[in-house]
Formats: sequence, structure tokens, C-alpha cells
Amino acid sequence: MAEIIIKIDGHDVASADMPDLMQRMVVKSMEDQLQQKLAHVACPEHGYGPQVTLDIVHGRQHISIAGCCQRLIDLTRQALAVPQV
Repeated sequence: MAEIIIKIDGHDVASADMPDLMQRMVVKSMEDQLQQKLAHVACPEHGYGPQVTLDIVHGRQHISIAGCCQRLIDLTRQALAVPQV
């Protein structure tokens, strides 16, 4: 299973901890969409899931991917590039 980290301006955020309802809904939606896209992504050799960090800085999204090996990182990039149906 993928580990999803969402940051706003470099600070970790969790949907459950957000006081503003709209922000909480937006962050929860982002978490859910990423989990859905990455639900079946795991390293075929090592069995680990990726760590994906979504950092929103000045309204722009930056995604970083970490994992046990380059193959997992490549598989994660491919999964994130495919639009949801």
C-alpha cells in the first residue's frame, strides 16, 4: 500500500486535523484519489509500496516519489500518469 503525504507550503497536513471543512474535504479528496490510483502499485521484487509526497506551494502541486528501487518509482509514475476512468 502506498504511503501518501500531503504538505501545504512545506508543512505536513492531515485531512482529519484541518479545522476548515472545505480544506478538509479537498485534502481528503486528494488523499483518496492518490490511494485509488496507487492501490495496486507494489514493487514486484521487494513487495513494498511507494511513498508519494504531494506538496502544494503557492497553489502549485509538486509530487515526489520515493521507493525501494527505481522500478517501483517508475511503476508509480506510470500509475499516476494514467487518468481515472
